[in-house]
Amino acid sequence: MSTLTQARPVATGSLLLGTVAAEIVAAAVIKRFGGRIVLAAGAVLLGAPALAMLGHESPAAMVSISVARGLGFGLCGVATGALAARLRLPLIFAAASVTAGVLDSFCPDRRVDSRGRPGRRA
Repeated sequence: MSTLTQARPVATGSLLLGTVAAEIVAAAVIKRFGGRIVLAAGAVLLGAPALAMLGHESPAAMVSISVARGLGFGLCGVATGALAARLRLPLIFAAASVTAGVLDSFCPDRRVDSRGRPGRRA
């Protein structure tokens, strides 16, 4: 059995360890630098080390590259969720505004609030 074959389980574990470590600190990093920057950094950490695997065959290199890719994967996962949550609120508000406008144009005597629900206008 080759050395690389023996290092695969360790590399997989190190990738998962890097992912969990990144997920733990990602919220603080996103607050400090912003979601876009963290997502871009995570994408670089996820993709660029894969090219380094082409030139290095030692088990230590495979494990360190896997940790770096795990960090990138964890940052991408958390940053994507955070950006999606930020986009959700404006989309909900836009849908409510459209609903209120449509109801007002078809039923001018019907009162709806800013969320498109029946009631008084604010």
